[in-house]
Amino acid sequence: MQQLHEFVERHPRLFVLSGAGISTESGIPCYRDREGQRTGRAPILLKDFLGSDYARRRYWARSLIGWPVVQNARPNAAHHALRALAARSRVHRLVTQNVDGLHTRAGNPDVIELHGNIERVRCMECGERHTRAAVQRMLKAARR
Repeated sequence: MQQLHEFVERHPRLFVLSGAGISTESGIPCYRDREGQRTGRAPILLKDFLGSDYARRRYWARSLIGWPVVQNARPNAAHHALRALAARSRVHRLVTQNVDGLHTRAGNPDVIELHGNIERVRCMECGERHTRAAVQRMLKAARR
C-alpha cells in the first residue's frame, strides 16, 4: 500500500483502467484464472447475438439467472477509493472493461465503459430503452 500511495502522490493525473478483478470483492465473479486464462463458458459475441435468434435466447436465459448477482452487488472499497481520488482531482480518466456499473454506483464521475453497461438495454426492433431490472421482470413474466 505504501508503494501505491507514493505512486499516486508522484502522479497527480492518473489514467485508471479497471477490469474484472476490481469487482470480485463485490461478489461479481471473475472469468479468468490467476494466469489470465478464461474459465467457464465463453461469452456470447455481439456478432452472434445480432445474427442468431438462438444466440439471443441463450443470452437472455443465462442473463435471467445471472442478473441478480450484478443487481445486488455493491461498490467495494476499491470503487470508493477511486471516487475519493477523483474528488481530489487525482483521476484524470477512469476507463473500465466491466459492465457492472459499480464505478458509477460508487459515485465516480465520467466513467468510460468500454463494453457498455448491463444495467441498460435497448430493443433491437424499435430502439426503445429499458432498465435491465425492467427486462428482468419481463423475462420472469414470460417464463410463467
